[in-house]
Amino acid sequence: MLNKLIAAVRNPASLGERVLNASLWQVAAAGVQYPLRLASNLILTRLLLPEAFGMMAVIMVLHVGLHLFTDIGVTQSVMRDARGAEPRYLRVAWLVQILRGLAIWVLLLLLGLLVMIFGPAWAGPDTVYADPVLPWLIWFSSISLLCKAFESANVLLAMREMRQKLVVSTEIAEQITALFLMIPLAWYTGSVWALAAGPVAASVLRLVLSHTVFPGPRMGLVWDRTQASEMWTYGRWLLASSVGGFLISFSDRLILGALVDKHVLGIYSIALVWIEMGQNLLQKIGNSTLVPALSQTLREAPERVRAVLARFTRAFEAMVLVMIAGVLLTADLIFGYLYEDTYADAAFYARLIAFKLMWWLSVPNRHFVVASGNSRHFAIAQLLGGALFVAGFYVGFELYRVEGAILFSVLGALVIPLVICFEGRLVREIPLGRELAKLALCAVVIVAVLVGLEIPEVRRLFEMG
Repeated sequence: MLNKLIAAVRNPASLGERVLNASLWQVAAAGVQYPLRLASNLILTRLLLPEAFGMMAVIMVLHVGLHLFTDIGVTQSVMRDARGAEPRYLRVAWLVQILRGLAIWVLLLLLGLLVMIFGPAWAGPDTVYADPVLPWLIWFSSISLLCKAFESANVLLAMREMRQKLVVSTEIAEQITALFLMIPLAWYTGSVWALAAGPVAASVLRLVLSHTVFPGPRMGLVWDRTQASEMWTYGRWLLASSVGGFLISFSDRLILGALVDKHVLGIYSIALVWIEMGQNLLQKIGNSTLVPALSQTLREAPERVRAVLARFTRAFEAMVLVMIAGVLLTADLIFGYLYEDTYADAAFYARLIAFKLMWWLSVPNRHFVVASGNSRHFAIAQLLGGALFVAGFYVGFELYRVEGAILFSVLGALVIPLVICFEGRLVREIPLGRELAKLALCAVVIVAVLVGLEIPEVRRLFEMG
């Protein structure tokens, strides 16, 4: 086994070895990135008030939302298309990426203007939207979008070929750059601007590195109407699915920003940091191993899809269960000993938010549907799940405040893996009964927790102390 690992790292040849190599690099990167993120989080929470983190959470959600709402599948097209590694294909993809990025940048500038004009009237006086600093932070953060727009398509080529050593090394360099800028600025100014400066500096560094250290063709402005049309035909349903994905992953902060004060939003955002570390790891492993592996298997050996899908499903189930159990068992330790008393309530929120990880139990099925080209079915599932997530969040908040919003929304999002299971080709590749039983068990657990919170003894298990 050890020899196999060494061979996979040194000279990955087969698909299995390249998947293993990419997974090992992602795990190794997590071993560096997560301690760095934890250290910066602990230091910054001692230098800044919770309100600063709530404000940056809203800005981050706006960035992600604009990216997802304009996602026409450039990355997925490079991954799955047989011509995805050709210089001309990459240059056309780069031009499409630039045009999309410029559109996003303009939209963010307009959003900042709308927040300045209507924010104070739309939300309460103590909410993040009423803060006069927010529009200026939005405009400053837009520099990151410009950098992302002009990032070399050779980054996508590296992802396609599962060259994760270079990808994760770049990400670590970005993180260290942001960290060494944010902490001194936070210490000197005590201002939310310190949190805004770090991501901008990291984006500039990534832009430079993408054009200098990533191997591949030199980028140039090349247009191919046929290729762009193919990207749009494939990506238009991904665009719709991205809206649903955004609602599930990020709408909670936008909604809470208008329902609770800046302090509560800040506490919620700090709790969310720990859950997002797990989600980010799952997403990176999926994007760096699952998507390329499924795409290659579908192109070259479709008879092996069932085996590949089953292997990834078992791996993701194990990782998700370990993450949920870890948060439930260690939240007191994390927020009781690592953070100041101001953030004590974050332990309660973290335990509840951990159930959002259930959404990742069936992620291999979702990636299969996209890789096989049925983006329409995926979009329908995502949009339906996103709508039910938002509805559940509002209904839950009205009935049980923040904890009800969290659990009701998770329950609504479970419709996505349910709908995905019945996709025409996927239903022939998975044990349908097992998938349905897994989703039913998740729903029962969520309902049991929601009912249990009404019992004082059970509620104390979720709260600090």
